[in-house]
Amino acid sequence: MEQLLSINPNNVDALNYIGYTWTERGMRLNDAEKMLRRALGLKPDNGYIQDSWGWHLFIRGRVSEAVVELEKAAKLKPNEATILEHLGDAYLRSNLREKAAEQYKQAVKHSESAQVKKKIELKLQTLKRELAGSEKPVSPPIEGDETIRAPASSD
Repeated sequence: MEQLLSINPNNVDALNYIGYTWTERGMRLNDAEKMLRRALGLKPDNGYIQDSWGWHLFIRGRVSEAVVELEKAAKLKPNEATILEHLGDAYLRSNLREKAAEQYKQAVKHSESAQVKKKIELKLQTLKRELAGSEKPVSPPIEGDETIRAPASSD
């Protein structure tokens, strides 16, 4: 992908993929931010790029900004499980637990991967127990998550 950018520095798919991947891995976050900003500038109405940008903000701890950007992504791609999960995570971190639960429900509904569906269902079950008062509040993990996910995409 980086070679592709040397040939075509405005390839939005490559910019998004690399920016998101670096964000997920917690590496080269400043470079990832530049790439995602450039991709978003080139295709501001692309829900997948919007999601990557919002997720980057979330990972960087800019949660209130992330919520705004992830809400935009969810409006652009309302049936994309990864985007809905990201928005749920941002709502949860913002202490908007009912909204988080709704996004997780929608993410489960639209998930095509059994493994991803199971992971989101676990988040939802924990959150439901918490809302019922039987568990201490939770926040989604940022670091230590062993799963490196690809960016949301139509592929």
